Amino acid sequence: MIDPLYAAVLVGTGLVLLAAFSSLLAYRYGAPLLLLFLGIGLLAGVDGIGIEFDNAGLAYFVGSIALAIILFDSGFGTPLKAFRQAALPAVTLATVGVPVTAAVFGLAASYVLGMSWLEGVLLGAIVGSTDAAAVFFLLRIGGINIRDRVVSTLEVESGSNDPMAVFLTIALVDVLSGGSSLDAFGWDVVLGFVEEMGIGAVMGVAGGWMIKTLINRIDLDRGLTPIFTLALSLLVFSATGAIHGSGFLAVYVAGLYAGNSGMRSAASLKRFQDGMTWLAQIIMFLVLGLLATPSQFPAIAGSAIALALFLIFVARPLAVWLCLLPFTFQSRETAFISWVGLRGAVSILLAIVPLMGGIDEHRIFFNTAFIIVLVSLLLQGWTIGILARWLGLIVPARIGPVEKVELELPGTAHHELLSYRVVAQSPVARGERLPRWARPSLVIRDGKSMRYQYAGRLMPGDYVYLFISPRYPRLLDRLFASPAPVGPDDAEFFGEFSVDPAKPARFLNQAYGVGLDEDEEQLTISDLMIGRLGGRAEYGDRVPLGPVELIVRDTAPDGAVAAAGLSLEPEAPPEIPLFLNRRQIAAAWRRRWKSRGGARLDESQALMDDPRPVERGSREKTMTMFKTLDDADLQGKRVLLRIDLNVPMKDGVVTDETRIERVLPTIREIADKGGRVVLLAHFGRPKGKPNPDMSLEPIAAVLSNRLGKPVGFSADCVGPVAAGIVSALNDGDVLLLENTRFHAGEEENDESFVAELASLGDIYVNDAFSAAHRAHASTEGLAHHMPSYAGRTMQAELEALEKGLGSPEKPVVAIVGGAKVSTKIDLLSNLVTKVDALVIGGGMANTFLAAEGKDVGKSLCEHDLADTAREIVAKAREAGCTIVLPTDAVIAREFKAGAANETLSVDAVPADAMILDAGPASVEAINGWIDRAKTLVWNGPLGAFEIEPFDRATMAAAGHAAERTKAGELVSVAGGGDTVAALNQAGAADDFTYVSTAGGAFLEWMEGKPLPGVEVLKA
Repeated sequence: MIDPLYAAVLVGTGLVLLAAFSSLLAYRYGAPLLLLFLGIGLLAGVDGIGIEFDNAGLAYFVGSIALAIILFDSGFGTPLKAFRQAALPAVTLATVGVPVTAAVFGLAASYVLGMSWLEGVLLGAIVGSTDAAAVFFLLRIGGINIRDRVVSTLEVESGSNDPMAVFLTIALVDVLSGGSSLDAFGWDVVLGFVEEMGIGAVMGVAGGWMIKTLINRIDLDRGLTPIFTLALSLLVFSATGAIHGSGFLAVYVAGLYAGNSGMRSAASLKRFQDGMTWLAQIIMFLVLGLLATPSQFPAIAGSAIALALFLIFVARPLAVWLCLLPFTFQSRETAFISWVGLRGAVSILLAIVPLMGGIDEHRIFFNTAFIIVLVSLLLQGWTIGILARWLGLIVPARIGPVEKVELELPGTAHHELLSYRVVAQSPVARGERLPRWARPSLVIRDGKSMRYQYAGRLMPGDYVYLFISPRYPRLLDRLFASPAPVGPDDAEFFGEFSVDPAKPARFLNQAYGVGLDEDEEQLTISDLMIGRLGGRAEYGDRVPLGPVELIVRDTAPDGAVAAAGLSLEPEAPPEIPLFLNRRQIAAAWRRRWKSRGGARLDESQALMDDPRPVERGSREKTMTMFKTLDDADLQGKRVLLRIDLNVPMKDGVVTDETRIERVLPTIREIADKGGRVVLLAHFGRPKGKPNPDMSLEPIAAVLSNRLGKPVGFSADCVGPVAAGIVSALNDGDVLLLENTRFHAGEEENDESFVAELASLGDIYVNDAFSAAHRAHASTEGLAHHMPSYAGRTMQAELEALEKGLGSPEKPVVAIVGGAKVSTKIDLLSNLVTKVDALVIGGGMANTFLAAEGKDVGKSLCEHDLADTAREIVAKAREAGCTIVLPTDAVIAREFKAGAANETLSVDAVPADAMILDAGPASVEAINGWIDRAKTLVWNGPLGAFEIEPFDRATMAAAGHAAERTKAGELVSVAGGGDTVAALNQAGAADDFTYVSTAGGAFLEWMEGKPLPGVEVLKA
């Protein structure tokens, strides 16, 4: 009697330990962990080492208890914020998605397995629930972060779809075991579902309240509290089932309620439940693996694999798409959610129900479900990270690793005692102060304890103990975390420029022409972004606004956007046509309704006022390097005109026509001179494939209205369709070709693609300076195949830039500001060889001041670039260029509007303060240099101009430069995203000689780099 007992315990514990050790393989190789657990169970079974286990009832009992434990932990660990954020879409997936998946899958199962449709639906219900535990494990070990909304939806769906699958499976087994037909599956079953789920929800809330109340009021031994909590959760599960409610739903809701209600000992409960969940998963998979007989799999493997692929690629995606259609998920988010529908232990557990119901004598349901789970874990489990990266759903980590321990605080559920280890380069290690509410009480340094107020500045390796409210740990995590590594992709992800979310949105309209209506202009940028995002902003969310894109860099506790970035060339993520949301579908139908074929002439004849023509003025001598329209014979010629049509569009409608107005003079001049105008342009980044959202077709009607004449449109920019329409053009006609970037050859500057474009024209005119820094087929390649000229907009830009640095009137002064030296090393190195004085402001000035040995306190400063700063100063000295740095500064201890501030010498900046703007003495010196200058080139603000009062230096210098320009005493050229916004804010942009909105092309020109689209036009 004793020996068999020991043997059973030995085998059981050995299997559990083996499963636990297998997690190391998963961490090392990224394998789906649950697949390893299942494999160990199979190896231990009758076809493996020979353990015979054929008790379906016991397996179902053990699996149900394990599932209840897992669901309680899932609810307990789900933040209420995540539940609220994803409740509607996730519950829709759980309640509607499972039946839809089962019904669609049932059609395939009835055909492949030769069973009735109702039996096929039963098999669909069995495999209808998902196992997100495997998903989140793989995401964690893969080191990737998925957007909060997607993660929350998957998390809540996984906890709430099991009850639906359980109910549907049991109901169908009851119908089939009783010999009933589909007619029996009617309203009684629907009402039964509503009753069971309703009882489950009510009992779950009541059970969660009971657990929270008892734990907080009964003074149990600490060791008993987790066991008591677990027993109460199983009590809720069993009591609900006893009164014909859904015990699985009840235990999930009870965990959700209890976990978000401020229970005492929450930290220790979470650790205990985490361990119990691991144990429950291991035992459940081992038992289910033991129950299986792999030798029976080959007979049905082919059919089961086919059904698994149908479930993965058809049934689940269709159900997810239909369920998420009412919501504002992007197509790539919907695609990812559909792919993450991994099948797991619940599917195998439910496959036992037909066995117990006596309708699966040959184990067709059980074996098929088992194989489907294996295929799902293998195929989907190993590709989640790859798919997330391809779909662009990964967001950079907010913070690096943080070393923290939560300590229980007896007697209260409303405060916590946290212990943090100070890590190198964390904000507190760099001198950031702890907030008052943190109540730091103790510091341990080098094994010695001391009171916080006597510890001085915190050092790496210190342990800090803090007494806080549970609401604030996330804020402290950021202070104690090491900096998250930011690679080039992360920097690009968040945009080239920063914008102040508290500023009015009208500044975006002024700076970038994003096409906001009057009501939107009155909103703050934060409110605009939140509105465009459907009422909620998340870290990493992106808001397209015509030619630019806003990115959420951080959010405040109240949900407002705390920091935002701006990208001048937003990269279009892959859109999946099969998962278009309702807005995309509506826009596609509108385009289809308007369309009258692949290529047509738009008959709109509405006349509108002509825009102000570009002022040509006198030709600069250096313009003889470029041929202009004055040098071209246009009569009867097919003119390929490259223009910038990156205009703001919403649902296929152009919302701001500013960029279109700029190119009209060139189009009119070519048409009036008898040329046959063939317009080339790109829109967004479709990555070499057609994308309906980036079609230029809607712009044809706008061009027609503006020009007062028909403008044709070709559904392709090359090929027979385009060639046919071009050949039919008469003198003076205008034709717009489809987005050139719909072909990979455009960005690759592929010679064969260039040749196809060249066959459509006799003359090439480039009027898109904003794209001149790209060596693409339509911006550079075409100029090698035919006579080439600069359009009037390109000409105006080149003339202005030539006045700035090419052949400027001396003295020349450059103002360069912004946050970091690292982003403008090439720019500074080039300017010191071409200007008489270089004024350095903004955050980058701090790096130069620090390089001189000055203490800049907590200011933004790249100390590791001190040598680079000194090299630039030395290079300037050799070139005879004067470097002008601030001599006084406006400093503050908080970076917010209206913060208390004072003006001090840069030699007297306190250690706990930061420089946020240049002081009045520095502004006076800068204005003195502007007075001496004949030419001014400006890129970047002098301070944190987005927030008052730290905008004063930028406003004052901009206003002074504008006055001198208006007086005819100064040629002033400016450009760059933040620069344009700052000049607009100062009301000075219209008075500058030229303000470039070309973005990347302007910056590369200032850096002295050759622009391919300009170089190729040189005569």
